[in-house]
Amino acid sequence: MTVVAEFKYKNGAVTASIELPISESISELSHHIIEEENLQPYEEDDLLNALEDFIQFKKENLNDKLSNEALNLTLCINNDEDIIRYWEKQFKEETVSYGDKSGSSDSELFSTAYHKLVHSGIALDTMLQVEQSYAHDVVNMIQQRDDQIEKLTKQQEESLNKKLETHQGSLSSEEINNLDQMYIEQQSFTLVKWISKIDTLKETQRREYRDWVMKLLEEHQRTITLQSSFSPSSPAVIKTFPPITSVLPETDDSRVSSLEESFTIHLGSQMKQIYNIRILSANILDLCSIPYDTRYVLNL
Repeated sequence: MTVVAEFKYKNGAVTASIELPISESISELSHHIIEEENLQPYEEDDLLNALEDFIQFKKENLNDKLSNEALNLTLCINNDEDIIRYWEKQFKEETVSYGDKSGSSDSELFSTAYHKLVHSGIALDTMLQVEQSYAHDVVNMIQQRDDQIEKLTKQQEESLNKKLETHQGSLSSEEINNLDQMYIEQQSFTLVKWISKIDTLKETQRREYRDWVMKLLEEHQRTITLQSSFSPSSPAVIKTFPPITSVLPETDDSRVSSLEESFTIHLGSQMKQIYNIRILSANILDLCSIPYDTRYVLNL
């Protein structure tokens, strides 16, 4: 919307076309008018105040006009359902215009699947075993890296000492510095190579674990669907999830089992409510532990 503003001062008047709503600051607009009309600098403050008052007045009039038009349009619609549909459409369009148009990210999908499986309690032990096995593989690779760097350092020290003994002080400082530089480059190359191998291992584990968790969730949801299709009198379908056998260590069968007893309680008339209860006699911390191989723990 273009409006014409007239600014009067001592020696005359200035007329300017202003586009509302204004896209630039009022101070910049007043500066442009002063340059175009060749006004005196001392008139800038008066022009700025006049422009602020004029634009504020026009903005209020424009807002009142738009509000009246929207109100009249609403009053002309006699059907309440049409009003509801109109504002529902306006709300959706306004929300979508400011919302994130992309779907859920891969990390969000994985976190949701992981959350559901952890709280389901069915595959928690297996998931913890897999995570522990992944951590063990990373620790082993880091230990191999440290051992190789330590071995390389000893070899370099022995090589340097041997050369110093052979030449008996005939090596110049420049030659010694060149040897040190070569040794540093060898260690840097070895370290970068191991960092790359560790990062590759972690990325492989992350991708493999994500795919396994997603498949586990699909199997869990399929099992829930099968259970819901059975009648209450039918036996429940129990599904166990196999672990990733390629990364899990064998468990120690010699581990002492705790004393436990399971029984079923029927409550209510006609046995409408059934509760399966298991009583354990064991150390409370055993409930927080993960079943794993003892030798595997000692390696950590």
